Amino acid sequence: WNDGSMLQMTNSNGCDNLAPSINGAGTFVAFDSTCNTSGTNNSGRGSEIFRVSVPGGTLKQLTSDAVGVCDSPSASIDGSGTPVAFDSDCDLTGDNEANAIQVFTVTSNGVVKQKTSSADDSCSALRPSIDAAGAIIAFHSDCDFTGGNAAARDEIFTVDASGVRQVTTAPNGSVCSS
Repeated sequence: WNDGSMLQMTNSNGCDNLAPSINGAGTFVAFDSTCNTSGTNNSGRGSEIFRVSVPGGTLKQLTSDAVGVCDSPSASIDGSGTPVAFDSDCDLTGDNEANAIQVFTVTSNGVVKQKTSSADDSCSALRPSIDAAGAIIAFHSDCDFTGGNAAARDEIFTVDASGVRQVTTAPNGSVCSS
């Protein structure tokens, strides 16, 4: 597969496989899908996170929302192939009852952790990107996680074991897209 030839990892009909992210060694690809590829995806066709081995093609569904009314897109895999960071409006841990779009991680064993938390669904934490070590996740958000984004502007944040940090701050009175 690494000789320049193309390898198709999924085969779907009437559904979507989106936003692939490959780990540093090139051994795993994480992606989100609305397909019932593994036979365990919800019937509501919500987007779930999957991981497939390269080049073997072993597919594993990592998230599962039994209700099927929410989505878990934007997979970002770390250097080793686990964990995978993603954003979701699902209540995957019991801590997102408002179904706000938050940042989560999931391991290859399906252990999900919610990394951000806002009081309601009036803001979103989106498009996470995890570092190679799986320790830091960058994302953009209009939430006020740190007290530095009361104007609810799109800003860049990171989250690690010590918590959420705001990286950018728009100048007072200005409106910009970070």
